Amino acid sequence: LKMPEKGEDYLSRIKRSANRMQLLILDLLKFSRVSNETKSFKITKLNNIIETVLDELSLKIEESGAEVHVSMLPEASVIPSQMQQLFTNLIENALKFGKQDGNTVIEIFSEELSDHEKSLFTNIDSKDLLKITVQDNGIGFDPTFAENIFIIFNRLHDKQSFEGSGIGLAICKKVIENHAGIIFANGVPGDGSRFTFIIPTSFVATEAHEDVVNNT
Repeated sequence: LKMPEKGEDYLSRIKRSANRMQLLILDLLKFSRVSNETKSFKITKLNNIIETVLDELSLKIEESGAEVHVSMLPEASVIPSQMQQLFTNLIENALKFGKQDGNTVIEIFSEELSDHEKSLFTNIDSKDLLKITVQDNGIGFDPTFAENIFIIFNRLHDKQSFEGSGIGLAICKKVIENHAGIIFANGVPGDGSRFTFIIPTSFVATEAHEDVVNNT
């Protein structure tokens, strides 16, 4: 027996709702784990972490026809599992909101800090700070929403067109907070996005910055 067209439509909606609920639960678990996980820092080669992420996302990258270019990055004292989650979320975000013609290019590189950015870490020498940007040439976003983009459940694009729970970038912000750093975003509609984070490179610097933040 063939199900009536109306019944097939209901079943399809139920399946989509169930999939969204499953994704939401999984992302909430990730957010909870990042929020409550013991902060175990380790001197780590960030390029090794990104290499692992790219290997895990290789199928998605291939299917989207995207290119990912990674510059040589320094070592840093990080929580490896959380830093892996950070790069996973940022690269997946770039793939999701990539160019519609499939010519998405994602670049990951380190940059020099501006004087203003250095001033945000008054108790840490700028040589002990690391600034990394994940940039894409995708659909971008209205820059007026840049400060709200990391709020949990906040979505800038239609959920019917783009899957997701609205938690991925909130996880990124929590990861960077756990590293006593800052993260911010810039976007241009139709011309890509830039997600930049700055973290102390050593655990000692991280502790020092956390002490100042906690006492302000």
